[in-house]
Amino acid sequence: MRDVIHGIPEPLLRSMSPQHLATYAKAMGWRRVQTDNSGIALFAHPDQDRFEQLVIPRETNLDDFSERMAEILYKLADAQQRPVTEVMHDAMLPSSDTIRFAWEGAEANAGSIGLSSSIGLIQGCQRALLAAACSVINPVKNHPRMSLAEADQLIDSTRLHHTEYGSFVIAVTCPVSAALQQQTITGEVPFARQATTVLMSSVHRLVQAVENDQVDQLCDQTAEGVVPVTANLCDAILRMQPDRNDALRISAAWAPTLPQAQPLPRMVRVRRDYIEAIATVRDRLRPQTETRTPIMVGTVESLNGTMGEDGQRRGEVALMILHEEEQIRVRVELDPAQYADADRAHMTGAIVQLEGTLSLGRRVHRISNLQRFRLLESQAT
Repeated sequence: MRDVIHGIPEPLLRSMSPQHLATYAKAMGWRRVQTDNSGIALFAHPDQDRFEQLVIPRETNLDDFSERMAEILYKLADAQQRPVTEVMHDAMLPSSDTIRFAWEGAEANAGSIGLSSSIGLIQGCQRALLAAACSVINPVKNHPRMSLAEADQLIDSTRLHHTEYGSFVIAVTCPVSAALQQQTITGEVPFARQATTVLMSSVHRLVQAVENDQVDQLCDQTAEGVVPVTANLCDAILRMQPDRNDALRISAAWAPTLPQAQPLPRMVRVRRDYIEAIATVRDRLRPQTETRTPIMVGTVESLNGTMGEDGQRRGEVALMILHEEEQIRVRVELDPAQYADADRAHMTGAIVQLEGTLSLGRRVHRISNLQRFRLLESQAT
C-alpha cells in the first residue's frame, strides 16, 4: 500500500465517503447517468460536449479504491480549475461551508510559521466567526461580549482541518445543517450560512474601504441594510496579521448542497500594509469613552522592572487577566511596593487584584491610571 497516491495521502483517500463524493459531484453540476451496475454511481461532465465521466465505486474495500478516488478528485478539480486538495476537503463535507485563512509570503511558503503566530491565527479564526455570528443577530459596530447562545453553538459545531499545502492554510468548516437555536433569527437561510456570508461580506467591505481611502465613510456608516463591519472583526484580523508574510488570504467555499443565493466574494486578501488602517477602524468603532474596570484579577506572567538608586525594583510587569470572557496579556507600571507584591505573586502563583483603565492596543494591552494593586492574601503562600 502506497502512502501517497498522485500527491494525496492514501489515508485521506481511503477515508472518503462515496456518498459524499456523489453528493458533491451532483452539486457541481455533474449529471447522474443510470447504469445497470449496482456497484458504481456514474456521472457525466456538466458540459454535454465533453465525453467525460466519473465512476464512483460504492464499496470502500476495493483494492484500488484509493486510486479511483484520486482520479475522480483530479477530474473534479480540473473541471473547476481549483487545487485538488481544496476540492478533496470540500467533497469530504459537502454540507458544510469552508472558510480558509491563509498566510501568503516567504515564511508561510516554507511550510512553517512561529508557534505564537499560529496561536494568534487560530484565535483570530474563532473570533472572526464569533463576530460574524453575533452581527447576524445584532448588527452593531461593537459587541462588548460575544457570548450569544447561537454564536457559541456555531463555534462548537465548527471543525478545524489539517493545514493545506500552498502557503500556510487553516481550513474550518461550518455545517449548514447544524441544529442551532435560531429563535432570534428570521428567514429560511440556516444560521451558519448567514454567519459565513456576513464574515466574507464584512471583510470584503473593510478591505474595499481601506483600498479606496473610504475609512471615514466606513466608520460613520449608519444606514440600515449595510453589511456590518465590527470592531471585533477588525480585532480578529489584527490577531491574524502576517508579521513576516505578505498578506492574509480569507476564502470561502459554500456547501454544495446549499448554493449561495447571492453573488459574494469568494476570496479577500488583507495585505500587510493595511494593518494600520484596520487598527484605526477598530479603535474608531469601539466606544470612545474609556471604561474603568472596577475589579480585574489575574496572574503575574513576567517581571521586567529595573533597580532604582534607592535599591528597590520598580517598573513594568506583564499580567494575564480575564477580559470579556477571554484571557489577555496586559502590561502595567508598578511602584516599588506594588512590584514587591507582584514578585511574590509570581513566585507563589497567587492571584492579584487591580483597578485601573484598560487600553486595548493592536498587540500590546496596557493598564494606566492604576488605583489599586494587591495580592489576594487567601491565595498567597
